[in-house]
Amino acid sequence: MTPRALGARVRTLALGVAVLAALLIAPAQAFAGHKVIALSNGQIKFYDVSPGKTVTGTVQVSNEGDTPLKVLVYAGDQEVSPTGELTFTVPNREDLTAYFKPSTWVTLKMPANSKSFGNIPYLDLKPGDRVPVSFSITPPPNVPPGDHNLYIFFEMYEPPNPTTGASGEINGRLGARITLRVKGPIQDNLQVKSLTVPPYVIGTSFPYQITLANEGNIDKRVSVGTGLYGGGGSLLATSQPLTGGIVYAQTSKDVTATITASKFAFGHLYFRVQVLPVDDVSGAAIPNAKSLNEVVRVWMAPLWLLITIGVLIVVVFIGLVWWIGAAAGRRRERRRAAAAAAQPAPLTPAAPPTAPAPTSDDGFYDPDKGE
Repeated sequence: MTPRALGARVRTLALGVAVLAALLIAPAQAFAGHKVIALSNGQIKFYDVSPGKTVTGTVQVSNEGDTPLKVLVYAGDQEVSPTGELTFTVPNREDLTAYFKPSTWVTLKMPANSKSFGNIPYLDLKPGDRVPVSFSITPPPNVPPGDHNLYIFFEMYEPPNPTTGASGEINGRLGARITLRVKGPIQDNLQVKSLTVPPYVIGTSFPYQITLANEGNIDKRVSVGTGLYGGGGSLLATSQPLTGGIVYAQTSKDVTATITASKFAFGHLYFRVQVLPVDDVSGAAIPNAKSLNEVVRVWMAPLWLLITIGVLIVVVFIGLVWWIGAAAGRRRERRRAAAAAAQPAPLTPAAPPTAPAPTSDDGFYDPDKGE
C-alpha cells in the first residue's frame, strides 16, 4: 500500500546543532563545522490497514551541513501524558512481544553500506549525501482498530574516541511520525472535558484552561479559538491558543492561555470557546465540520474603575459623616435656643420700706427748740 504523505516534502525540516553545542563540549571542537540533517517526510499516514497485513514506505535522510555525520536509525513509540505532553521511548526486551507497542511492528531496511553500533544501525553521511531508508510495518492480527503512531528516528551521534578518551556525543535527532489507521469500527468522540475560568476578574485579563478529551480511537487535529463578548453581543477580545494541534486517540490535552479585553469591559460578560476540526494536510478548517462550543458567564471590572469607585465612596462617606455631624450640631443649637426661650423671667426682690422723717408735730421733744 502506498503511504499518503501528510504535507509537502519537507526538505527544510532540519535539526541543526551548530557551533554553540560544540563549545559546550571542548574548545578544540569549537569549529568542528555545521551539523544539519533533514528528512524528506516528517509525517506519513497509512489508511485502512488490515491487521496482519504489511505496508511499506521510505524516508530519505540528507546531510545538509558541511561535516561528515554518523546517523543512528531506530524506531520508537510516543507516550502521552494526562495533559497531552509527548515523550518518546524505545522498545526493550519485554516489549518485543507486546502488540501495543507499534515500534515493534517495524522492520527497517538499511542500505547495504550501513554499519551498526551494537545492534543499532547507522549511516555514514558525507555533506550533501541523501540516503533512502525503507521500512515495512505489519500490525499484529489482534491489534484494535483506529490510529496507532510510531516514529523512525534519525539521530546524529559521535562514538567514543579511545585515543582521546572522549565519550560518545549525541548531537540531536529528527523523527518521522508514522500513523497507521487499522481497519475496524471507527469512534470519533472528541469532547471539551472541562473549561476552567475565574468567575470574577479584577483587571482586563484572565487566564483559562481548556481540557480536550479524545475518547475515540482516531487522532483529531483541531484549532481552538476563544472570544470575550459583552452583554449586547459586542466582541471585546479574541485569542487562538491552539492551531492545528493533535489530540491523540484515548488521550487528553490541556490548553492554557490568557485573554485580554481590548475594549472597556465591565460587569457580566460571556466567554466562548470553539473547537474546530482541521485538515491533516493543509491545516485549514474542514468545511461543514461540526465544531464544539462552550459558553460561560464571567464578571469583570477594570482595576482603575474599582479604585475610582473606592475613592468616590470614601469621599462620599467622609462628606456624609461631616454633614451628619454638622446637622447634629445645628439641632443641638436649636434645642438650646428653644430651651432658653421657654425659661420664665427672674423675679427682682422688693426694696424694704423707708421710715419717714419726724416732724414737729410728731410728738417728739426737740431740745434745740425747747419743745
